[in-house]
Amino acid sequence: MKLKRLRRGNGVFIYGCFMLLLIYALVIGVIQTYAIRQMALKAQNAVDSIADGVAIYMIQNDGASYQEAYTQAEKLKKLLQSKTNIDIVDLQMDADAFEKNKIRVTLSVGQWYLPSLASIHWDQDKTKYQIQKTATTEFISSNSYGTGATAQGTAIVQFALQWVGNPYVWGGNSLTNGIDCSHFVWQCLTHCGVYNGPYATSGEWRSLGQPVADLAHAKAGDVLCYAGHVAIYDGNGMIVEAKNETAGITHDRSADCRPILAIRRFTTD
Repeated sequence: MKLKRLRRGNGVFIYGCFMLLLIYALVIGVIQTYAIRQMALKAQNAVDSIADGVAIYMIQNDGASYQEAYTQAEKLKKLLQSKTNIDIVDLQMDADAFEKNKIRVTLSVGQWYLPSLASIHWDQDKTKYQIQKTATTEFISSNSYGTGATAQGTAIVQFALQWVGNPYVWGGNSLTNGIDCSHFVWQCLTHCGVYNGPYATSGEWRSLGQPVADLAHAKAGDVLCYAGHVAIYDGNGMIVEAKNETAGITHDRSADCRPILAIRRFTTD
């Protein structure tokens, strides 16, 4: 039995075809990876917008039901689809989180692998890659800020709550990338226009603003000072704080979780 050698020209041709296919596969892989990353970013922006939008709806429509909130989420989804052409396959809103005054939305967004080929050769339902993203936004109804809550105090608490879940960094001053407790209080008060002084450490906050006798007389937006720590009082027995590197910015501790050294008020209404 004789072995037939490929001519040199044939070998070069086959090698060339192989290399072209390899380059094609690499290019397609890079393009698809980029497309999926862009779609993931788009999906996260969309779910953030819906969660924030429903939370605002709940604040403006105090006492609205879960079904009303979900209906609002669906309206926002359709608006996003019409404005951005994003392919939202599914929207879910957590009912248990809603009972805890949190809007937790999960979106599944579709991304085609190879659209030019899928429409010709493949079943599109089988070639769609779904990207799933979740966002949570906390809301507080207007009657949850405690007795005597003022517009300024409510604004301080609402502003502080926007950043729950973001990281803590000792000495940091970024509400998104990392901040410590004293900078967090400083950012909240200055943003809401009740304090225009320089940055103050946790200890320095004890002598600023107006004194409040005790926790029973504290109102939403007051500053609670502890040993080496400072936080925003939510008016309903809890504090919003940049807690530590493990927890980040939180709203999960009672105001009397530690001995209170001073309570200071900066609101004037």
